[in-house]
Amino acid sequence: MAQRRLTAWITAILAAGGCGLPASAAGAMDMTFDAPVPLSRCTALRGTGLPAALRRPGVTGRRCLVQPALRIFVLSSDPTSWPAVQHGRDPVMSLEDPVARRLWVADAGPVGVSFASARLVVARDARGEPRAAYYSGLADRLDGTGSVEVFVTIRTGRRVCLLGVSAKEAEARQIAADEGSDCLPAVDGG
Repeated sequence: MAQRRLTAWITAILAAGGCGLPASAAGAMDMTFDAPVPLSRCTALRGTGLPAALRRPGVTGRRCLVQPALRIFVLSSDPTSWPAVQHGRDPVMSLEDPVARRLWVADAGPVGVSFASARLVVARDARGEPRAAYYSGLADRLDGTGSVEVFVTIRTGRRVCLLGVSAKEAEARQIAADEGSDCLPAVDGG
């Protein structure tokens, strides 16, 4: 029974054009959003320029310095894209599994990114601390008629996680602003 309800919930979300948990008014915090930063203005990385944990053949990325001790990476290995976050000298937390191993939009492929046009938006709490962020990506339509813009939302605090992937920027902002948004699990259950 629970499995059927979960399947119906996922189907309804995909039919609506995205996936992410709705923000509840009870969890909403007083968040402000930085102006969008084009990923093209972040540091380009490839090969040995990538942190060791992220190096693989074909992986490229951008590193955006959010504040001195917080870096957000947007990585790509054609055709998929995923974020990673690093606090200070802590290990890099890659969110490749929950983002790249799922199809988020009905009738579209995996989330990809165009570094030339994508942008990153950071959500900050009342003290100015970054709590969440989202970036724009693309999911190519399976019928070959173009692509759908999507927004990947992540928690950037000490508990880094994926909050959702949506087809609407307003939904990404709402998820980012809601302190009560749940983390989505990795595909492998980890």
